[in-house]
Amino acid sequence: MLQTTQVEDIILVEKHISPSLSTINDSSPIKKTTTTTIKTTLSATLTNDDELNRLQRKIAKRVVTFQPRRSQLDRETLDSHQDSFRGFFTLFWIAMGFYIIQAGVKNFQSAGILVDLSFFRLFSQDAIGLILSDMCMVGSMFFAVLLQKVIARGWIRWRYTGMIIQHIFQVMFLFVPTYWTFFKGWPWVQSGFFVLHTISMLMKLHSYAFYNGELSTYAIRFSELKERYANLVGESKKSDIEVDEKNENQRQILDQLEEKINQVEGYLHSPSKNICYPENVTFLNYVDFLLVPTLVYELEYPRTEKIRPCFADRNFYDDWWNSTTWEEFARKWNKPVHHFLLRHVYQYSIESYKLSKRDATFMTFFLSSLIHELVMVVVSKKIRMYLFVLQMLQLPLIWLSKLPTIKEKKWLGNAFFWFGLFLGPPLLGILYCREVFASD
Repeated sequence: MLQTTQVEDIILVEKHISPSLSTINDSSPIKKTTTTTIKTTLSATLTNDDELNRLQRKIAKRVVTFQPRRSQLDRETLDSHQDSFRGFFTLFWIAMGFYIIQAGVKNFQSAGILVDLSFFRLFSQDAIGLILSDMCMVGSMFFAVLLQKVIARGWIRWRYTGMIIQHIFQVMFLFVPTYWTFFKGWPWVQSGFFVLHTISMLMKLHSYAFYNGELSTYAIRFSELKERYANLVGESKKSDIEVDEKNENQRQILDQLEEKINQVEGYLHSPSKNICYPENVTFLNYVDFLLVPTLVYELEYPRTEKIRPCFADRNFYDDWWNSTTWEEFARKWNKPVHHFLLRHVYQYSIESYKLSKRDATFMTFFLSSLIHELVMVVVSKKIRMYLFVLQMLQLPLIWLSKLPTIKEKKWLGNAFFWFGLFLGPPLLGILYCREVFASD
């Protein structure tokens, strides 16, 4: 790995340049020419690299910060903090107990059995085929590690050869399992499970590939900056001109260059500095990422001291039940998916495609709606777009919730949210069940 510090590089530049220039006076044209050349080289280093200029903003926008914490309804949270929701938590499980007893009584009265195993028999149909198919799907994901190893060794570049290869693989990764569910003719339970698992693994696959691909780009930048240092030292050795160490403008440029190198080097390391790119591009690291309950890749994650839970950051949701807008609900109710969409769709479309925040929001909802509708197409074997339309209707609902009348009254916004939640899912259930059972 590249371990030379930036301070040492600055010292090398000054050490090799300044001693040989003492014999030239300040008005010498040779000195002026050399000084101008050095300034021009350093200025080009700082101003012509848009990627480096955007790096600080990119780091600041990386809002997914993993840290040891619990979700609000974890048993440990309710016990240790005497949470005000602990009574509702207990009431929920009491209600679930009564529901199970009621279901058992109804089954015994109607069929003479306590537990109806029809759902289990439906799920267990062609269970071996489902297990093998799922194993093949997960096994194919290790292609991403091989591709990143090739990129890390410099055999190909992420931009744009590696990126094109990754996109082609991701399209096939989604298309083949989707087609396979229709080919096998599985029931809705197995088809739904398989396509949902495929989509979740696709998000992990995309996050791993694009995160490491980006790191490979900055690793190249880091090497180029080191090479520029060496070139400056080489130029200074060939010159007999002394550069004025008190030149404030030059000193400022050198400080800026040092800052850029520190930023790039920090970006290639994890926050705790325990691992850095490309040391993370291993099969073991990839398996670890596949097992942790998150959809966004990081160089390392926080851990707990005991096995359960092995992933320390359990903030999978916030208090979505207090949402006053659908935008707030989208952020809070499923944070792993929200983090993925925020980093890899919303922020990426703004940085790469120069979309406005409004257009990036539309693109995020549009892609999310398409993926949700795909699940319903696989489950129902029909294209009806009910879920797509209702999910896209969240955009005008978000606009309505920002009206002063609703925004200023939190209780009214929360009531507006609950009304939509009570109305939407049951309506979707009726529409799709009608399509499925009408065809039967």
